[in-house]
Amino acid sequence: MLSGTSIETEPTSTKPITAVSTEYWRGIGKVVEEAGEVLQIAGKAMAFPTDPHPDGKGPLRDRLIMELGDLLASLDYLSEMNDLPTSVITTHRATKLTLLQSCPITTGPYERWQGIQYVIEEAGAILQVTSEAIAYPAKPHPEGKGSLRDRMMKRIGHLQAALDFVCEMNGLSIADIAGRQDLKLALFRSWGLSGISEHHTQPCLNHIPHRT
Repeated sequence: MLSGTSIETEPTSTKPITAVSTEYWRGIGKVVEEAGEVLQIAGKAMAFPTDPHPDGKGPLRDRLIMELGDLLASLDYLSEMNDLPTSVITTHRATKLTLLQSCPITTGPYERWQGIQYVIEEAGAILQVTSEAIAYPAKPHPEGKGSLRDRMMKRIGHLQAALDFVCEMNGLSIADIAGRQDLKLALFRSWGLSGISEHHTQPCLNHIPHRT
């Protein structure tokens, strides 16, 4: 069980879910938020690998467990609400985890947190693809990088694998992470998180046309 931390309670929203027909990538904002929070804790762990962190908010190990659970829940919610096939994501996850397990780990000043660099890498990668999905919610990305849905599924799987790997390498409690993940996924579902509205061309209220 977690020591020195508790799972906070958050209010359940009664707001109805907005019509899906006018939205894309429902729940994507939560992935952005939770990926950012995992990156923040990862940075703290690298700076203070033996704990305690001077912010006095509790053991980094417990905080990382909670944030990993939250991020996994947000990935599950994004997949669920956008009908991303679980089988495809699972395949990407398994392939990436096998690759990570075969790679030698380079030790460093944060050697207590083996593999955390992969979490940072994959969290950054999913933030990139989510930003593209936000910018181009209903049409192909102009750089021609391929289907956003396919890339999103790949990045979700790779990030899940990186989280699996860091848990394996550092002996993080899978039960505690899964418990947190289930609790937060239920909370996200109760909120009915929306997505990115369709873009409509509107004049900029602060724009003053150039005189010719």
